[in-house]
Amino acid sequence: MKKLYNILLIIMVVLASCESPLDLDTPRDKILPNPIDSISLNIVSMTLEASGQLGSFKLVSAMLEIDTSSKNPLIWGSLELETNIKTNLSSGKLELSSLFLLFNNVPVSGTPLLLGSSNYKDSYIRYHINRGINTTYDMIIISDVSKNKSEISFSLDRENKKLWVYLDAQIHENRYFISDNNTNLIDSIPDVLFVKGRFQFKY
Repeated sequence: MKKLYNILLIIMVVLASCESPLDLDTPRDKILPNPIDSISLNIVSMTLEASGQLGSFKLVSAMLEIDTSSKNPLIWGSLELETNIKTNLSSGKLELSSLFLLFNNVPVSGTPLLLGSSNYKDSYIRYHINRGINTTYDMIIISDVSKNKSEISFSLDRENKKLWVYLDAQIHENRYFISDNNTNLIDSIPDVLFVKGRFQFKY
């Protein structure tokens, strides 16, 4: 009886230690706590280019705050944009459908900062990419430090209480296209989507 009890106890411990698939370490849109004296940022203007083409994007949400009480200001929050234009289902090229940017304790610096690196591992950009044919081939891509780099830099005007945020990114992914119109044969080749953004805020 004692042996059976021990076996049951071991099984209970093993089950309790198992992780749910939902508990895996995946990117989550979590904003870390910010200082009490942080100030809200209001977006004034924005431009976003994809592979040299000025895109038509609308602001979905902007919840950003900055702490300017120290010599080296920090920024928190999120910014989300999505395209105003319906994607051509047979464009045969990579296109940016939406963008979600998450800042956590990012220093406001004129030097480009690589999101996702060891110093900024809690900050990233999530891209929704159309890969050329239809929404079946769409893909969500998270910025990283090797294949899909996203760099952020800032320009702060304390006197006039203005902040500029600059984005420079490269997304490497296969694009799909119809190689034979008679048979609707679909093919793919590696491609690069260059994303550049400029956002102005006031506080």
